[in-house]
Amino acid sequence: MLESKSGTIGPTKNGRSRTVTVPPVARDAIADLPVNASGLLFESSRGQMWRQPSHHHCWKVVRAMAGRPGLDFYELRHCAATMLLERGMTPWDVAIQLGHQDGGRLVTSLYGHPSEVAARERLLACWETPAAEITAIRSGAPVVTAPAERACAVPMMGSSRCPVTRPGDQPNLGISPL
Repeated sequence: MLESKSGTIGPTKNGRSRTVTVPPVARDAIADLPVNASGLLFESSRGQMWRQPSHHHCWKVVRAMAGRPGLDFYELRHCAATMLLERGMTPWDVAIQLGHQDGGRLVTSLYGHPSEVAARERLLACWETPAAEITAIRSGAPVVTAPAERACAVPMMGSSRCPVTRPGDQPNLGISPL
């Protein structure tokens, strides 16, 4: 754990080491960054570890560029959890990514904010996918006969908590409420 006020690195909250899976797009972006002499991924203008003021300054700039000046940094955890759930990851998978040891209970009760519209979109897509293909997708078996647009893991819209989308971003599902 990084203590931004003191600039020290210590154990995580639960005292266990943790591996975080970094998405390929983020890995590629990190690989393109220049290597700092300090060995730190991000450093201050003096080559030191970022401390709280540096983080707050940079985060303020990023929020302004994204048009989300009120976005709290911690909300990115909620967004990541929601995005992973909406892409078909189980609460257990998301818990592992977040460093939780509770089998996904905290993910389902606090971190995930799935969109009802996205859930209905997935349900409609699954009705068009043959049952054998759904079973293969769920089991992790390779599916060579299913075109990508018919797989159950269709592109999802985020929730209002996710900075990727905004409330009201809803696909036209061709159905009307009952």
